[in-house]
Amino acid sequence: MPRCGEVHLDAAEFAVEAHRKHQCNRCGRHFFDPDQEASISNPCADLAERLGVIRATPLPSTKSLCIEQSDFGGLAVWGSNPALVWISSQPEESGIHVHGWASGGEQVIDDTYGAVTIDGVVLDPEQIRVLMVQRSLEFLQDRVTSLRCPVCNEAHLDRGLEALRPHATHICESCGAQFAGRGRRRKVVSNPMLNVVANLIR
Repeated sequence: MPRCGEVHLDAAEFAVEAHRKHQCNRCGRHFFDPDQEASISNPCADLAERLGVIRATPLPSTKSLCIEQSDFGGLAVWGSNPALVWISSQPEESGIHVHGWASGGEQVIDDTYGAVTIDGVVLDPEQIRVLMVQRSLEFLQDRVTSLRCPVCNEAHLDRGLEALRPHATHICESCGAQFAGRGRRRKVVSNPMLNVVANLIR
Protein backbone atom coordinates (compact mmCIF):
# COMPACT_ATOMS: atom_id res chain seq x y z
CA MET A 1 0.00 0.00 0.00
CA PRO A 2 1.66 3.30 -1.08
CA ARG A 3 0.18 5.38 1.79
CA CYS A 4 0.76 3.29 4.93
CA GLY A 5 3.18 0.67 3.62
CA GLU A 6 0.98 -2.29 4.59
CA VAL A 7 1.30 -5.43 2.47
CA HIS A 8 -1.98 -5.92 0.62
CA LEU A 9 -4.10 -9.08 0.48
CA ASP A 10 -7.13 -9.38 -1.79
CA ALA A 11 -9.78 -11.57 -0.16
CA ALA A 12 -13.31 -12.89 -0.84
CA GLU A 13 -14.68 -11.64 -4.19
CA PHE A 14 -11.53 -9.56 -4.75
CA ALA A 15 -9.37 -12.71 -4.68
CA VAL A 16 -11.28 -14.10 -7.65
CA GLU A 17 -11.05 -11.48 -10.39
CA ALA A 18 -8.16 -9.17 -11.32
CA HIS A 19 -8.77 -5.45 -10.73
CA ARG A 20 -6.80 -2.18 -10.76
CA LYS A 21 -8.39 -0.35 -7.83
CA HIS A 22 -7.63 -1.85 -4.41
CA GLN A 23 -8.67 -0.94 -0.86
CA CYS A 24 -6.07 -1.21 1.88
CA ASN A 25 -6.89 -3.75 4.60
CA ARG A 26 -5.21 -1.52 7.19
CA CYS A 27 -6.02 2.15 6.56
CA GLY A 28 -9.01 1.74 4.24
CA ARG A 29 -7.59 4.03 1.55
CA HIS A 30 -8.01 3.17 -2.13
CA PHE A 31 -5.00 2.84 -4.41
CA PHE A 32 -4.21 1.66 -7.92
CA ASP A 33 -1.88 -1.11 -9.01
CA PRO A 34 1.47 0.60 -9.74
CA ASP A 35 1.97 -1.58 -12.84
CA GLN A 36 -1.22 -0.07 -14.34
CA GLU A 37 -2.59 -3.55 -14.95
CA ALA A 38 -5.42 -5.44 -13.30
CA SER A 39 -4.12 -7.85 -10.67
CA ILE A 40 -4.89 -9.88 -7.55
CA SER A 41 -2.57 -9.22 -4.62
CA ASN A 42 -1.31 -11.93 -2.28
CA PRO A 43 1.82 -11.46 -0.12
CA CYS A 44 2.71 -15.16 -0.59
CA ALA A 45 2.82 -14.93 -4.40
CA ASP A 46 6.60 -14.52 -4.52
CA LEU A 47 7.42 -16.60 -1.43
CA ALA A 48 9.47 -19.19 -3.36
CA GLU A 49 11.47 -16.44 -5.08
CA ARG A 50 12.18 -14.67 -1.78
CA LEU A 51 13.38 -17.96 -0.28
CA GLY A 52 15.50 -18.71 -3.33
CA VAL A 53 13.61 -21.91 -4.14
CA ILE A 54 13.13 -22.95 -7.77
CA ARG A 55 9.53 -23.97 -8.40
CA ALA A 56 9.02 -26.96 -10.67
CA THR A 57 5.74 -28.01 -12.26
CA PRO A 58 4.23 -30.97 -10.35
CA LEU A 59 4.17 -34.25 -12.24
CA PRO A 60 0.81 -36.01 -12.66
CA SER A 61 0.66 -39.04 -10.36
CA THR A 62 0.50 -42.38 -12.17
CA LYS A 63 -0.76 -44.28 -9.11
CA SER A 64 -4.38 -45.39 -8.79
CA LEU A 65 -6.49 -46.26 -5.75
CA CYS A 66 -9.71 -48.25 -5.59
CA ILE A 67 -11.17 -48.66 -2.11
CA GLU A 68 -14.37 -49.19 -0.13
CA GLN A 69 -15.25 -46.89 2.77
CA SER A 70 -16.33 -49.86 4.86
CA ASP A 71 -12.68 -51.03 5.01
CA PHE A 72 -11.58 -47.89 6.89
CA GLY A 73 -12.28 -46.05 10.10
CA GLY A 74 -12.05 -42.73 8.25
CA LEU A 75 -11.02 -41.12 4.97
CA ALA A 76 -9.95 -37.61 3.93
CA VAL A 77 -9.75 -36.61 0.26
CA TRP A 78 -8.64 -33.38 -1.40
CA GLY A 79 -7.36 -32.21 -4.75
CA SER A 80 -3.68 -31.38 -4.83
CA ASN A 81 -2.54 -27.86 -5.68
CA PRO A 82 1.05 -26.81 -6.40
CA ALA A 83 2.90 -26.09 -3.15
CA LEU A 84 4.09 -22.52 -2.53
CA VAL A 85 7.46 -24.03 -1.59
CA TRP A 86 8.61 -27.59 -2.35
CA ILE A 87 11.97 -28.66 -0.92
CA SER A 88 11.64 -32.47 -0.92
CA SER A 89 14.13 -34.49 -2.95
CA GLN A 90 11.14 -36.33 -4.44
CA PRO A 91 9.24 -34.63 -7.27
CA GLU A 92 5.92 -33.02 -6.35
CA GLU A 93 2.91 -34.92 -7.69
CA SER A 94 -0.48 -33.64 -8.79
CA GLY A 95 -3.77 -35.50 -8.51
CA ILE A 96 -5.98 -36.47 -5.57
CA HIS A 97 -4.44 -36.76 -2.12
CA VAL A 98 -5.93 -39.37 0.21
CA HIS A 99 -5.54 -40.04 3.91
CA GLY A 100 -7.00 -43.26 5.25
CA TRP A 101 -7.22 -44.51 8.82
CA ALA A 102 -7.85 -48.04 10.05
CA SER A 103 -10.64 -48.65 12.55
CA GLY A 104 -8.02 -48.53 15.33
CA GLY A 105 -6.98 -44.99 14.37
CA GLU A 106 -3.61 -45.68 12.72
CA GLN A 107 -3.01 -44.01 9.38
CA VAL A 108 -2.69 -46.53 6.56
CA ILE A 109 -2.94 -44.28 3.46
CA ASP A 110 -1.07 -41.01 2.83
CA ASP A 111 -0.38 -40.52 -0.87
CA THR A 112 -1.33 -38.68 -4.06
CA TYR A 113 -3.07 -40.61 -6.84
CA GLY A 114 -3.88 -39.91 -10.45
CA ALA A 115 -7.08 -41.94 -10.24
CA VAL A 116 -9.24 -42.58 -7.16
CA THR A 117 -12.37 -44.73 -6.94
CA ILE A 118 -14.35 -44.95 -3.69
CA ASP A 119 -17.32 -47.31 -3.38
CA GLY A 120 -17.31 -47.68 -7.16
CA VAL A 121 -17.48 -43.88 -7.68
CA VAL A 122 -14.69 -42.33 -9.78
CA LEU A 123 -13.49 -38.98 -8.41
CA ASP A 124 -12.55 -36.18 -10.81
CA PRO A 125 -9.39 -34.27 -9.72
CA GLU A 126 -10.41 -31.00 -11.41
CA GLN A 127 -13.89 -31.02 -9.88
CA ILE A 128 -12.42 -31.71 -6.42
CA ARG A 129 -9.92 -28.83 -6.70
CA VAL A 130 -12.64 -26.43 -7.87
CA LEU A 131 -15.01 -27.52 -5.08
CA MET A 132 -12.31 -26.89 -2.48
CA VAL A 133 -11.97 -23.29 -3.70
CA GLN A 134 -15.74 -22.84 -3.88
CA ARG A 135 -16.21 -24.04 -0.30
CA SER A 136 -13.52 -21.64 0.96
CA LEU A 137 -15.26 -18.53 -0.40
CA GLU A 138 -17.95 -17.17 1.90
CA PHE A 139 -19.77 -15.31 -0.87
CA LEU A 140 -20.40 -18.65 -2.63
CA GLN A 141 -22.09 -20.29 0.35
CA ASP A 142 -25.50 -21.64 -0.79
CA ARG A 143 -24.60 -20.76 -4.38
CA VAL A 144 -22.88 -24.03 -5.37
CA THR A 145 -25.10 -26.77 -6.77
CA SER A 146 -24.95 -29.76 -9.13
CA LEU A 147 -26.80 -29.12 -12.39
CA ARG A 148 -27.54 -31.44 -15.29
CA CYS A 149 -28.23 -30.31 -18.82
CA PRO A 150 -31.99 -30.70 -19.43
CA VAL A 151 -31.31 -31.60 -23.09
CA CYS A 152 -28.60 -34.31 -22.92
CA ASN A 153 -28.62 -34.99 -19.14
CA GLU A 154 -24.83 -34.50 -18.85
CA ALA A 155 -23.53 -33.28 -15.48
CA HIS A 156 -22.46 -29.64 -15.80
CA LEU A 157 -19.18 -28.19 -14.47
CA ASP A 158 -18.64 -24.44 -14.52
CA ARG A 159 -15.00 -23.66 -15.31
CA GLY A 160 -12.67 -20.70 -14.87
CA LEU A 161 -14.29 -17.53 -13.58
CA GLU A 162 -17.71 -19.06 -14.25
CA ALA A 163 -16.95 -21.49 -11.41
CA LEU A 164 -16.55 -18.56 -9.00
CA ARG A 165 -19.13 -16.11 -10.33
CA PRO A 166 -22.78 -17.08 -9.76
CA HIS A 167 -24.75 -16.76 -13.00
CA ALA A 168 -28.23 -17.51 -14.29
CA THR A 169 -27.51 -18.98 -17.74
CA HIS A 170 -25.33 -22.06 -18.20
CA ILE A 171 -23.98 -23.59 -21.43
CA CYS A 172 -23.62 -27.37 -21.68
CA GLU A 173 -20.13 -28.43 -22.78
CA SER A 174 -21.54 -31.62 -24.28
CA CYS A 175 -24.38 -30.43 -26.53
CA GLY A 176 -24.11 -26.63 -26.40
CA ALA A 177 -27.61 -26.10 -24.98
CA GLN A 178 -28.26 -23.06 -22.82
CA PHE A 179 -30.23 -23.63 -19.64
CA ALA A 180 -31.02 -22.00 -16.32
CA GLY A 181 -30.59 -23.32 -12.81
CA ARG A 182 -33.56 -24.59 -10.88
CA GLY A 183 -34.69 -23.82 -7.36
CA ARG A 184 -34.89 -20.84 -5.06
CA ARG A 185 -31.68 -19.16 -6.20
CA ARG A 186 -31.48 -18.02 -9.82
CA LYS A 187 -27.74 -17.32 -9.96
CA VAL A 188 -25.55 -20.31 -9.02
CA VAL A 189 -22.37 -22.14 -10.00
CA SER A 190 -22.45 -25.84 -10.84
CA ASN A 191 -20.04 -28.57 -9.76
CA PRO A 192 -21.03 -32.27 -10.11
CA MET A 193 -18.62 -33.20 -7.29
CA LEU A 194 -20.98 -31.61 -4.76
CA ASN A 195 -23.50 -34.42 -5.30
CA VAL A 196 -20.76 -37.07 -5.48
CA VAL A 197 -19.38 -36.05 -2.07
CA ALA A 198 -22.86 -35.82 -0.56
CA ASN A 199 -23.67 -39.37 -1.71
CA LEU A 200 -20.36 -40.77 -0.45
CA ILE A 201 -20.75 -39.40 3.09
CA ARG A 202 -24.31 -40.64 3.63
